[in-house]
Amino acid sequence: MTAQQTDQLAQQVTFAVSKILSGSLPYDEALTQVLQSMCQQTQWQSSSFWKLDESSKQLRCVAFYSAAPYPNFETITRAITFEKGVGLPGRVWLEHSPVWLSDVTREDNFPRAKQGKLDGLHAGFAVPVSVNDKFIGVLEFFSSEISEPNETLLRSFAVVGSELGQFFDRHRYATALALQAKLNDYAAEIGSIVNKLDTLPTILEQCARVTLQYLDLVRVRIEVNGEECPNLIASQSTDNPIEEKQEIEIPLVLDNTVLGAIAIFGASRLPQTTIEACTRAANYLAPCIARKLAEQRLKDSEKRFRIFADNVDECLFISAPQLTKHFYVSPAFEKIWGIPVAEVYTNPSVWSRSIVPEHVARVTDYVSRLKGSEMPEERSIEYEIIRPDGAKLWLSVKIFAVVDKQDGSYNICGSVSNITERKNAEKRVSDFYLTVSHELRTPLTSIKGALLLLERRHAGTLSERAQAITHLARKECDRLIRLISDMLDMKKIEAGMLQLHRQSVSPQELIAQTKAMLTNLAAENEIELVEDIQTSENVCADKDRITQVLTNLISNAIKFSDKNTKVFLRAESTNEMIRFSIIDCGFGIIEQDQDRLFKVFEQLSHGSDRGIKGTGLGLAICKGIVAEHEGRIGVISAAGKGSTFWFELPRELAKSS
Repeated sequence: MTAQQTDQLAQQVTFAVSKILSGSLPYDEALTQVLQSMCQQTQWQSSSFWKLDESSKQLRCVAFYSAAPYPNFETITRAITFEKGVGLPGRVWLEHSPVWLSDVTREDNFPRAKQGKLDGLHAGFAVPVSVNDKFIGVLEFFSSEISEPNETLLRSFAVVGSELGQFFDRHRYATALALQAKLNDYAAEIGSIVNKLDTLPTILEQCARVTLQYLDLVRVRIEVNGEECPNLIASQSTDNPIEEKQEIEIPLVLDNTVLGAIAIFGASRLPQTTIEACTRAANYLAPCIARKLAEQRLKDSEKRFRIFADNVDECLFISAPQLTKHFYVSPAFEKIWGIPVAEVYTNPSVWSRSIVPEHVARVTDYVSRLKGSEMPEERSIEYEIIRPDGAKLWLSVKIFAVVDKQDGSYNICGSVSNITERKNAEKRVSDFYLTVSHELRTPLTSIKGALLLLERRHAGTLSERAQAITHLARKECDRLIRLISDMLDMKKIEAGMLQLHRQSVSPQELIAQTKAMLTNLAAENEIELVEDIQTSENVCADKDRITQVLTNLISNAIKFSDKNTKVFLRAESTNEMIRFSIIDCGFGIIEQDQDRLFKVFEQLSHGSDRGIKGTGLGLAICKGIVAEHEGRIGVISAAGKGSTFWFELPRELAKSS
């Protein structure tokens, strides 16, 4: 063939290929027609296209054409793969330029040489297919004749390789766009299912269906493991049985917790895009599953709670802060208040109308402080109501706040108990104590006076043994008188009859006076009392009563501190209050015992109390005195870390006396 004929042939080949690639044929069909056209134009017997597999980094035959049947050569060609530098396609990949072999049957680096010789194939050449220096694959051609390299033909086919590269790039781009659109539709479909459907089994079934449909799979299985839904499985598969070549299992994970898995089955190797799309679907689905499981747990919990709440005498409730709205009120409300439960939902404050007038202000103030984020230190309140039928009941309300972890909002939960019988019993006991106290106080005072005369030998000289007995009797008499005085103070506080004589007084004066009174007691127990005055402001208080509070707290600190330690007596300003703190280095109080400290006749058992016992009224009286001053009292302690008993009083400017 002359040079002119070769040029004409090259132009014809290029034109024919350009015409095919500019048409609207599908990708596979266009590629086959290109191979056929090039073979027919050049009268070469066989051609193939090798495409680079990015995942395995090998060349694989994806299209084959032959003018005459070469079944064995085609079978070997389609089955074999080439790495860079191996075989004719591998050499083109390595050199990134056309390669011509005059006779492939004599080439050592041609693995198909034996079958080529059997089929009568000799000359062969291949050109790279690329775009923008990106290697895509190799075009390969074979002839039945031995032929020397034809540079014009090689250049022409190299141009075809570039055109094919552009064609493949356009196809890849269009395919990627179509795939992305399909995956977007799939994601939207999954999102719609997750947001619109209610039951978990239906959600899983529909997700399995669209996953099978959009990702071209053979089978899909979604499995959820949980106590609420044991072994919940949704499975979808194609109508026609197809052999499953690969299975990928994608876990459903939320916050490091495995909720289940999506298993996808493909008829061939699953593309990475399919795995990634399914992984995104799993990320959508996992929170939905967790939410549905949580909703099921909540339903089960609510069912158990209602069974419990409907069968107890206490009224249980869940409300908004300051009780402005009620989300749940148990049936016991009607039994206690004598008002239908339905009415408290429409009128949240209807319960407060039953409060006796003398308790309204205290309860109203308490409710105003039920803000959730800020709660009263006292988590319970007792008050009296009058039912519509005229019956009077004493109620005890216990309150606590719960926070929603998702939005940070607060709700108020509580229980209401009818304590009328307990209050009546307490009144009977109180009346008894009051009567006994009044009846005993006068004779005890006389007995103390007589014993004091004997102890001071005004009635004559006593023997040493008689003197000791008289001294012991006088001390026990003092203890009984203190007990009676404490009981009378407690009754005055409970009845609201404690009279206060307020005046402006400095914290330093109060602490110094009390310290002087207890110096001997501290010395006997080898305790050092240390003043720590951090404020110069005055309080408006009853000097004697606050001294009584300080005396009780400091004497307790001395009593429960180890020898050779210090007790700090501190006063400091906090907002509109002055805080007094008694800080010891004793053995502390465990948290569960701290709520008992300020109750009447409560005494804690300690292994280090040296046998000293009190009346069990001191701290209750302290609490009552501080409360009458519109103050607060409390304790900060832990086992083995000492205790800080504190109380706060209004500053002088905060009270006009």
